[in-house]
Amino acid sequence: MVSQVKSMQQLSADTDNLSVMVWDVLFSVRMEIFMFVAAVAGYLLLFASRVPKDVQRLKLKAKLSQDSPTLPAEEPEEEEDETAKPKSFDVVDASLRRAMEAGDHRAVLRCWTAFKQLGQAPSVQVSKIVESMQCVKKDGQLIIRELSTYFKKHSGECSMSTINDILDSLGKRLDSQLMDLIVAMLPSLGLQQDPRTYEIFLTMHATTRSSPEVQRLVSEMQANQIEFSTGALLAVIKSALQNGKFDEVQHHFGALKASCNTQGQWAVPRHIMAQLIEMACKQQQLVQFLPLLKDVPLPEEAVNEMLSECIRSNDSETTRLVETLARAQERSLSDATYSLLIKGLAGRPWRVKAVVQEAMSRELAEFSPELAISVLSFCAKTSEKDIADILFEGMKPKQLNVLSAFIRFYVETEQFNKACDVFEQHVQPLGESDAQRRQMIDARVERSLMSAALSCGRKALVQRLFDPSRADVAKHIVMIRKCASENNLEGAMCIFNSLKEGGVELNSIVYNTVLDACVKCHNLKAASDWMAQIQAAGMTDVVSFNILVKGYLMQGDLPKARSAMDDMKKVGLQPNRVTFNELLNAAVAKGTRRDIWDLVKEMKSAEVPPNQVTCSILLKTLNAKSGDTDILLVMDLIETIDEPMDEVMLSSVVEACVRIGKP
Repeated sequence: MVSQVKSMQQLSADTDNLSVMVWDVLFSVRMEIFMFVAAVAGYLLLFASRVPKDVQRLKLKAKLSQDSPTLPAEEPEEEEDETAKPKSFDVVDASLRRAMEAGDHRAVLRCWTAFKQLGQAPSVQVSKIVESMQCVKKDGQLIIRELSTYFKKHSGECSMSTINDILDSLGKRLDSQLMDLIVAMLPSLGLQQDPRTYEIFLTMHATTRSSPEVQRLVSEMQANQIEFSTGALLAVIKSALQNGKFDEVQHHFGALKASCNTQGQWAVPRHIMAQLIEMACKQQQLVQFLPLLKDVPLPEEAVNEMLSECIRSNDSETTRLVETLARAQERSLSDATYSLLIKGLAGRPWRVKAVVQEAMSRELAEFSPELAISVLSFCAKTSEKDIADILFEGMKPKQLNVLSAFIRFYVETEQFNKACDVFEQHVQPLGESDAQRRQMIDARVERSLMSAALSCGRKALVQRLFDPSRADVAKHIVMIRKCASENNLEGAMCIFNSLKEGGVELNSIVYNTVLDACVKCHNLKAASDWMAQIQAAGMTDVVSFNILVKGYLMQGDLPKARSAMDDMKKVGLQPNRVTFNELLNAAVAKGTRRDIWDLVKEMKSAEVPPNQVTCSILLKTLNAKSGDTDILLVMDLIETIDEPMDEVMLSSVVEACVRIGKP
């Protein structure tokens, strides 16, 4: 009894272990099981709908098999049973049509076999039968035999029109081998190639870029005096375009134009016309080609290509001829064409003005950005401010490139307030922050705009245009100098304050540039006050004092200039050659001999060696009245120069020697 209990316990333990093992295995492959279930569900979801369609297709094939003669099961497919009793012509013909509609090429051939025992030809095109033969991989020679037998049996169907239909179908499929076999069969049928046959072959060879074959066919047609059809001429032109033979293109295009005029319909596609014009422009044959384009429909892209070539060659006369062709088209000129005309007619100001006025008579709100920029370029060259104002009011532009063009125009024509208004009223609303607005215009426009804002005293705009995060100190220095050249000291100060308030690290160059602006604006009081600021900022250097010296000398105040040099020494700075040369030049201009040689003596004591500029200044003092002492002193100084004598210095010495009478 005990042993039985133990056996039962052991069996129970083994069963538990087996369950655990099974569970572990299932758990470890849970992902694979999930993927399998998902795949089955996906398959059912995607392909469940195909079952009814497959059933319908099978039913259709079964019906076709019932309607058409069947092949014996024991014979191969190539050896079709021609002894089976066919049904009536109407039944077989209807079966043939249904087979073609269903794309069942084998059923088509079964019907074709049935037709061999009937006295009538099928109502469908023979080219469709040939296509089905090819689809079931029938040999080319077999197809030729079938066609030869068919045409001999049905002589009424044996014509070049039917043959050309077959060739046309084969040509579209680029089956040149079978096409050549059919042509070789023509003599046995008493037929010969006609213009359409050559057109089909030329079109196929042009498509396959078989230039030698095209040339062979052209020569053959010319030798046999076969007239070129419109399609044949078009194919020859395409081949010549592919090979870059523009002379051939031009010759055949003339014949094509005459053929189309005879038929009363233009047969050249847009892309072929565009390629013709492009080749004429590339090979610089546009002027010679233009007469052939008279009364020819030209696509817009072809007209624009010709105008672009005229602009590249700066040929306003040819531009006028192209304009005549463009206006002869049965459509109005596009914005792109107007834009190119304005650029191309630059050499004919009166004509371009008429084109601009014509363009301005259109709806200004619909102006393209390209046309607007071209009109502004014309206005900038001719100072037509009124046209620009009318365009801006009518167009109300929101495109950034157009707004930038208006800003540049107003700055170039010195309408600074209008330039600032465009930015504040039209550009600023496009961005949410000053940084975004600044990034929306390029650096050149930004500089022009800042210059305009400085010129008309709009300091708030200058502050908005200034970006501390990307401040270019060199650019601002250039702008300060520009303000100085325009005698705009306030603008120069505004730029400096923008840099300073932006937290940009300033250096002595920036301070000295502002000091130089004070001097150039002839405001010595401002220069003196600014010098005090430079000293307070600890940015004083020799250049600062030299600028101040230069300012005093420009006013003819030599004592103050000498005093500025003394101040330089007091702050521990040593005057350099520039300092002494400026003072020497002023002393020579005044003719005070004592001041001149005192400065030379001071220069030697400061151990500042003279240079060629120093000697050139002193040589100006020598003349016929100069004493020997002065002459010897100057010559001694020349000998102490530590740089080689150049041509300018040599000529100065020679002139001085001539003046003092010692040639």
